[in-house]
Amino acid sequence: MRADRKLGQWLKGHINHDGAKGLGSKVGYKNQLTSKDKVSLEDVKIDKQKSHLFQKMASLPDDKFEEIVEANFPLFVYRIISL
Repeated sequence: MRADRKLGQWLKGHINHDGAKGLGSKVGYKNQLTSKDKVSLEDVKIDKQKSHLFQKMASLPDDKFEEIVEANFPLFVYRIISL
């Protein structure tokens, strides 16, 4: 689960979130990388559902994440409690 969380952190900064056509942007949103430097989920062979789950894991506070890890929750339980 820790590796999935790390992947979620990486995905947040390196995946193009501009939409299917790469158009649009959020006002005031600053990317560390330009859109041309970012990759797609297809490029890294990750589907949208896993990407979403890993990014949700990455956004959890450390104490909440450690609580889930220590309880040894299976991934499907994590999905239910994180909705």
